[in-house]
Amino acid sequence: MTITPTSGRFFVRADQYLKLDSNVQSGGGTDQTDILQAILDMAPVWGGLHLYLNGAVLTKKLRIHGNTRIECPNLNCGLYLCDGQDSPLLVNAHYSTGEIEDKGISLLGGTYNFNCAHQNRYPGFSPQTGFRLDREFFTTEWSHGMIFYGVKDLLIRDCCLVNQRTFTVVVANFHNVVVENVNIPLPECYFGENQDGFHFFGPGTGLTIRNIYGRSGDDFLAIAPDELTPGASITDVTVDGVYLRDADQVIRMISRGTGRLDRVFVRNVYGTYKSFGIAINPWFSDGVGNYGSICIENVHLQPTAHKYPYCEPYMFRAGGCIANLRIRGVTCLDPADSRTLLCISHDYGEERSRGRPAHIKNLVIEDVTVQDSAKDKDSFVCIYSDAEIDQLTVKNVTLQRSSEAESVMLQLRSGSRTDVLRISDVTLQGKGCLVSVEEDAQIGCQVRRDNVINGEKESTAN
Repeated sequence: MTITPTSGRFFVRADQYLKLDSNVQSGGGTDQTDILQAILDMAPVWGGLHLYLNGAVLTKKLRIHGNTRIECPNLNCGLYLCDGQDSPLLVNAHYSTGEIEDKGISLLGGTYNFNCAHQNRYPGFSPQTGFRLDREFFTTEWSHGMIFYGVKDLLIRDCCLVNQRTFTVVVANFHNVVVENVNIPLPECYFGENQDGFHFFGPGTGLTIRNIYGRSGDDFLAIAPDELTPGASITDVTVDGVYLRDADQVIRMISRGTGRLDRVFVRNVYGTYKSFGIAINPWFSDGVGNYGSICIENVHLQPTAHKYPYCEPYMFRAGGCIANLRIRGVTCLDPADSRTLLCISHDYGEERSRGRPAHIKNLVIEDVTVQDSAKDKDSFVCIYSDAEIDQLTVKNVTLQRSSEAESVMLQLRSGSRTDVLRISDVTLQGKGCLVSVEEDAQIGCQVRRDNVINGEKESTAN
C-alpha cells in the first residue's frame, strides 16, 4: 500500500487507511498493525508526520520516529494492544543509551489501553534464567506500556493510559520532556505486580510534569537517575500537581550511587494512598545516594489501608547523601493509622535495603499540621531520625491528637547525630513530648522558642 498525505506534506487522517473498528476500553476489531506502522514509517521519509487518529485501532507493538505527532480528537479514540503481545504498545524507533536520534515526538489526547489482563508480566522470566534487574532485561523482557529510550522534546498531553501490565511509561536518556494532564486510572490493579505509573531513568535533563492523576500498583511516579545506568544523573525537574486515587505508593526518588538527582521541585501532591508516600533514598542496600537540592511543598495525602507489610507505612522517607531538602506545607487529617510522617533513616524501605548511615547537610521541615480525632489510635511519632544531619530546622508544626497514647513531634534515635537543631513555633495538643532523645544520640547546638504543649509554653533553650 502506498501512503500519501491526506493534505499538506505531513498530515494523515487515520480513517483514510485504517479500519477504526476497535474500542479503547474493550478492544476487539481488526488488527491494523502493518498499515499503522507503514504510516508511522513515513515520518523520516517526509521529514515529519501528523497522524490524526480519529477512531480506535487494535494493534501490536509500534515504533514511532522523531518529528511525529499522534493526535486524537477525544478519549474514545486511540490504541488498544492485542492480546498476548507481552510487549510495549509504543517504543521510539531508535533505542539509544548514547546519542539521541528521536526528537520531537508528541502524543496529544486519546486513550492508550495496554490490556494488562491478557499480557504476561515478565515474558523473559523462567526458572532457568531467573529474575534480573538490569537495563537489558528490564527494557526488553518487561511488559511496559510505552518505552522512550533516547528522546528529546517528548510531549505527552491530555491522554488516558489504561491498565498497564508493569510500568505505564518508561523514559530514559532524555532531554526536555513534558507530561501534562494525563490520567492513569488502572481499573485492574493486582497485588505486588509492579503496575507503576511514570518512570524516568537517567541520564536526563529538563523534565516537567503537570497535573497527572490516577492509581498505581506500585510507584505512581519514579525518578531514578542511576538505578539501571551507573553514574547517570537527572537534573532540572518540576512536578506540579499529582492527584492520587488510592495508589499503592506515590513518588520515589532513587539515587543509587554517584548518579546525581538535583534541582527537583515538587508541589501540590494530594489524594489517597495505601502504603508509602514520598521516598527519597537509594533503596538498594549498596546505595549511597547523591542528591543535590530538593524542595517539596503543599502535600495533603490521606492514607487508607496499609497494603505491603514488608515495611512500616510512611508519608515521607529520606536517606542517602542529601545536600539540601526542604519539606513544607504538609497536612494530614484523620489518617487511617498512626504511621510516621517523616522517617529520616538508613533503612531505605525493608530489611534487605539497610544502607550506610544517611547524611543530610541541611533539612528544613515547616508548616506541618496533623489532626487526628480518633481516641483509640496507637502512639505516634511525627518525625524520627537515625541519620546524620548537619542542620535540622523544624518550625510551625501543629499536632492535635485525641488519643490517650503518647505523641512525639521529633524523635532522635540511638546512633543519630544532629549538629544544629532549631525548633520554633511547635504546638502539641495531647499526651506526649516535643523532642525525644534516645541513648547514644548525639546532639549539638539547640535553639527552641515559642513551643507549646497543651497550652503551656516551653522554656527557650540555646
